[in-house]
Amino acid sequence: MTENFTIASFLVIFFDGEHEIDLDNVNVLLSLEFKNFRSFLSQKIRIPPQQIAISLIRRKPSRSSPRNCHRISITDTGNQIRSKLTGTGNLPSDARILLEK
Repeated sequence: MTENFTIASFLVIFFDGEHEIDLDNVNVLLSLEFKNFRSFLSQKIRIPPQQIAISLIRRKPSRSSPRNCHRISITDTGNQIRSKLTGTGNLPSDARILLEK
């Protein structure tokens, strides 16, 4: 059995309830399990993994806050993040990963 090593690149945004910070682009191995994915992202912002919520967002036409966007929560249901990040189609080019405390 061969493993899939598909990688996707996303801009990661951290939102603390008041301020939005663009962290950087990260390459994500889509076959990661959620727990490892969450740990990887939490290390970037130095906040315990249990204290962050992760979403895939796509902004509405105007540049606005993370609250004004299309949002898909990424949770620990299922064993791989591939289905949560890609769904059944292609990702739009403006898709971002949002981390919220």
